[in-house]
Amino acid sequence: MGLDYKLNSGTLRPNASVAYLDRDVYVDFSVGFDPQIRGIDFGFGIGGLGGMTTPAPAAGGAIVTTPTTPTTPTIPTTPTTLTTPTTDAS
Repeated sequence: MGLDYKLNSGTLRPNASVAYLDRDVYVDFSVGFDPQIRGIDFGFGIGGLGGMTTPAPAAGGAIVTTPTTPTTPTIPTTPTTLTTPTTDAS
């Protein structure tokens, strides 16, 4: 169940919809009541989620995404020599 805002008419459209969400694409189909024409209308949508990994549902039904290239700390492969300044006690 949802509520769409129609840009052309500036009206709200209550609807029921189903959606398919894949790794990087989504498709949805909705049926709703258009108050401007006072009748039932249909909607179809398709889109992409480029650069994201598979979304995971979070608390409250929100969709959380993470970048596909996470940053990893680098560890030096050569040992680092630490030097301590010396003072001449003479």
